[in-house]
Amino acid sequence: MSNYSVRKPFTVFVAVVLVIILGIISFTSMTTDLLPKMDLPYAIIMTTYVGASPEKVETTISKPIEQSMATVSNIKNVSSISSENSSVVILEFSNDVNMDSALIEINSKLDLIKSAWTDDTIGAPMVSKINPNMMPIMLSAVDIENLDNAEMTEFVNKNIIPELERIDGVASVSASGLLQDKIKVTLNQEKIDEVNSKMLKSVNSKLSETESELNLAKQKLNEGKQNLQKQSDEQTLQLVNALEKVKMGSKKLETAQSEISIKEQGLQGTKTTLTNTITEMTKQLTNLNNQKEELVKLGTELTDEQKIRLQTIETNITKTEQLKSETINKMTEVDLGLNQIEISKNELNKQKLDLEEQEKTLQLAQVKLTTELSKASSTIIANEQELNKGIQEFEKSRDEALEKASISGIITQDMISNILTANNFSMPAGYVETRKR
Repeated sequence: MSNYSVRKPFTVFVAVVLVIILGIISFTSMTTDLLPKMDLPYAIIMTTYVGASPEKVETTISKPIEQSMATVSNIKNVSSISSENSSVVILEFSNDVNMDSALIEINSKLDLIKSAWTDDTIGAPMVSKINPNMMPIMLSAVDIENLDNAEMTEFVNKNIIPELERIDGVASVSASGLLQDKIKVTLNQEKIDEVNSKMLKSVNSKLSETESELNLAKQKLNEGKQNLQKQSDEQTLQLVNALEKVKMGSKKLETAQSEISIKEQGLQGTKTTLTNTITEMTKQLTNLNNQKEELVKLGTELTDEQKIRLQTIETNITKTEQLKSETINKMTEVDLGLNQIEISKNELNKQKLDLEEQEKTLQLAQVKLTTELSKASSTIIANEQELNKGIQEFEKSRDEALEKASISGIITQDMISNILTANNFSMPAGYVETRKR
């Protein structure tokens, strides 16, 4: 490097001049920032839940958000602060995380959680990154000539703070060290005793009315239990009787079906016998007719013995045809009997199906009745437990109310507020200090 500098001094000189010029330009263009803009690996999720206790906020909002955020990429630590009406979840990421990508993933996780919140009082979660820009950019002290502290406090609250909040880029303005009005109340023991006496009479009157209402409710509850038991017994008995009747009807149908089956078997046997008889007679008639035709063919050449035989054959043919006709008539009667039995079987099957349907309906009604009675009984038991709890709380409250009403010096902030309102005073922000005299 030294040899190169000696051989080309002009080039080295020009390089040195360029470095000096660039340094001067960079120095003059550089701005001073005590808190430079940078992204810290932290994010906050703030959610409001109006009217909720810290325990409810934790179980409903904080824990679900913590469980969901635990699966976010590059997450290092998750912590939460659950307080009354609000939840704050703090997320810590790895140092090399891209916070913009992390916020997109956080919002997608929150969208899945929000669908499970059915309470309308839960506000939408607000996600924000922690960076130095969130810190106050200006701290100012205020002093106004010719104004005392109270007047200066009122002027700051009504003029300075609203004007600063209207400036573009100002997120919020807070003030400290301002005066807070207080009211000091000195109580008159005689008037307190007089008020306590009136309160005691009023408490006794109200407690008597409440006790009467509780006793009446207990009486109605007992009547309801008796009525429920009575209706349960009556309806159960009706269902049992109906089921017994259906079962008896089913037994009678089974007996009738058995008798009809026996008759049907007998008629089927008779029909088979008659069918065989008719077949046999048909064969006999065919045989006799064949014999008759052979004798008729001989004509006048018949002998006396053949003539007698021909007459006998004709007589047998006539008798056989008559018997066949009678057998066919009996067959017709048997068929009519079988048809009648078939009709009766169909009718009995229909009645059996009706009885089975009635039995199913009654069984369903019995199950439904049992379920309804169980629900009604559970409701009555729950109401009875609630009523007993109310009676216990009433007795406890009555003892406490009578004990408190007998203590001298009882006075509440609501009473003081009513007194101030009646005398055209307003209750200022702050607190009420009381003491006995």
